[in-house]
Amino acid sequence: MSLPPVPYPNENRHSEAKRVLGKILFWDEQLSTDNSIACGSCHLPSRSGADSRIGLEPGFDNILNTDDDILGSQGVVFRNQFGQMQSHDIFKNNPQVTTRTAQGYFSGIWALSNFWDGRASSEFIDPQTKQIAILTGGALENQALGPLMSNVEMAKDGQTPEEVIAKLTQAQPLALASNLPADIQAVLTDETDYPQAIC
Repeated sequence: MSLPPVPYPNENRHSEAKRVLGKILFWDEQLSTDNSIACGSCHLPSRSGADSRIGLEPGFDNILNTDDDILGSQGVVFRNQFGQMQSHDIFKNNPQVTTRTAQGYFSGIWALSNFWDGRASSEFIDPQTKQIAILTGGALENQALGPLMSNVEMAKDGQTPEEVIAKLTQAQPLALASNLPADIQAVLTDETDYPQAIC
């Protein structure tokens, strides 16, 4: 039995350039506020796109195996709205733990909604213009935005799309990575920046 074709929304059709750009973004730790975590840090291909680094924190009571324990994927150290590291009530100066583990990404390709609670819906609203950018079939596009704005998963408190864009505008793609695969090496040079990669 073969899998059905991968669906693409009419407003965001597939191209080879988009595939490679998506792969670059997926593995770039610079998408996080503190350059410590990429999408691929939690969604590991060797684990069917799920997370093998499960974190466990004892919660406010500071006792493990009680009702307020927090079990999930590991995120970033808490940072305030200015990007300054601050001690968290539960996690102190350690990476925070999300309340869920990262789902395997493979089945999300065909899903009408994503995340455990389905909040990444099919309709995609552009976070800058607040206009509908994808009428239907945009669950993956919605899902990709969630961690970039989450002060637990990848971002500082109050992160905005404009701040992510401004940071990437100044970044050299995968500047913190090594051993790049051939398809990425073919499009990146030492002078490539994200505005060039996106065009």
